[in-house]
Amino acid sequence: MLRFLAFLMFIVVLLPIGLTRSVFHSSRFGRRFHQAPTAWDHSVSNP
Repeated sequence: MLRFLAFLMFIVVLLPIGLTRSVFHSSRFGRRFHQAPTAWDHSVSNP
């Protein structure tokens, strides 16, 4: 029963998320996320 519930949760929750991310090529660990400017890239303005 527990295996069936885990499989059902995978089908209902995780599979659609994985499919939409693969279709739209969106990932938190993608190239564009890590090429975003960080605090080291901005100059600090003195008041």
